[in-house]
Amino acid sequence: MTRFGSSAALLIVAALAAALHTGPAHAQPSGATDVQHWAGEFETRQTFRPRLLIAATFWREAGGWRGLLNIPPDIGIPGVWAADLLHAEVEPGHIEFYQAHPNPDAAPNRYIVSRRPEGGDTGEGSVSLGGGPPLRLRMWRIGEDEARDLMPRRPQTPRGPLPYQSRDIMVPNTRDGETVRVRGVLTIPAGEGPFPIAVLFPASGRRDADHTESAHKPFAVIADRLARAGIASMRLEGRQPRDRFSDVRTQVSSAQLAAEAAEAVQWLVQQPATDLSRLAFVGLNEGCTVAAEAAGLLQPPAKLGAAALLGPQGMSGLAQIGAEFRSSMRREGESPEFIDRRASTFMKAYELLARDAPEAEVVEAFYEEISESHRSRRQQLGEWQPEQRREMAVQQYRIVHTPAFMAMLRAEPAAALASLPCPALAVLAGRDARFPLSVNRPAIEGAFAGRAAPSRIVVFESINHRLQPAQTGGPEEMEQIETTIDERVLTELVEFLREHLCVSAAKAGEGR
Repeated sequence: MTRFGSSAALLIVAALAAALHTGPAHAQPSGATDVQHWAGEFETRQTFRPRLLIAATFWREAGGWRGLLNIPPDIGIPGVWAADLLHAEVEPGHIEFYQAHPNPDAAPNRYIVSRRPEGGDTGEGSVSLGGGPPLRLRMWRIGEDEARDLMPRRPQTPRGPLPYQSRDIMVPNTRDGETVRVRGVLTIPAGEGPFPIAVLFPASGRRDADHTESAHKPFAVIADRLARAGIASMRLEGRQPRDRFSDVRTQVSSAQLAAEAAEAVQWLVQQPATDLSRLAFVGLNEGCTVAAEAAGLLQPPAKLGAAALLGPQGMSGLAQIGAEFRSSMRREGESPEFIDRRASTFMKAYELLARDAPEAEVVEAFYEEISESHRSRRQQLGEWQPEQRREMAVQQYRIVHTPAFMAMLRAEPAAALASLPCPALAVLAGRDARFPLSVNRPAIEGAFAGRAAPSRIVVFESINHRLQPAQTGGPEEMEQIETTIDERVLTELVEFLREHLCVSAAKAGEGR
């Protein structure tokens, strides 16, 4: 099956995903009472996926019932983790709960089942997605262990009690001329400080401080390992940098993010447990470029002693788009000849954009690409009229012709990486589908070649873009993989920072 074969089922999951919030998922509080776990299955009326499994957890809090919804991932179906419910009722005669729909103009997704017998552990009813027609639903009560086993586990996520201190923080930051307060977490090792401090830079996209994605929390994992090694860390919520599919109003450039990060570092001056003369930056994916740009904006007493770049982008923005497209075609099993032909058509519009070609030329190139894509997948996509393709081309132009996307397209991350004033470690993934190694590695090597400070490049052939041990590197694997970050990457990171931040073995041992 190709990635297009499950489009109908994906639309249903999109309705259930409810535009998952960017903050930390709501957790069941320690004082919750009457905790109940329920599994459910509803009919989708789709041939590919006739039934979809869900799991809900309900509990009582002051003021009533609360709940979370999970959807286990499956082939062609992205999972949904810990989505907050808008409203929940668990009564002897029925269970009813609501979840926000991604479309703010649509009605919430509504689930209701009648329990038979009253107060029993089974029920039947219906789901209405966004006010749509009811879909048959049945639910049954399950135990805590079974509920936990429905979703892939995340064994590296730190769980208490922990031998270090983590506290929620609110860091002042200047955005669009106004001072805002950004949520984050400051982690302090056990023992007597001050401690060297690592600032974590997230990949692109809106992120919570743990960088939560499919229940993976890579920044919580990194902070845990650093604290045990005697290194403090600060991680903040991220916001949307540049994404050709995001709302123009939410796009910001890497330069803006770098300025905000440098300002946040100054807040650490007020934290007596941290030593800004032993400062490290740790970037993940696109966050590596932001970290490198922020390095040039630091003010005393901050002194950058090390930069760890985890899965960085070295190739240009234009080259990255082409390399990622070719990588996706190879994973689908296409021939080299087909890939070359499709890549030529696909890249034409972006190459014109990069040269500031007139709008009409770029729209025409998008039209040719959409038409070619449709011809190769007509059986899956159905018939599209020329006027439909023309309108899609115009819309695509409007999506990408924004200052933030144009900056991304013309970006040369290697220049920022080359300017790092401190020892640098780059960890590259051999199965990186987004920054393919064959194109990315030469760019990183070129960036490091002229640097005066020590540089080290480490390649792990069997890890993916998010630094997990992977079979293919495709994004669909990520949520099925239980490991959040390959242990070899964590070991390399900790040893590099310990060396360059002058952390003694004795100090590191205090936090274990």
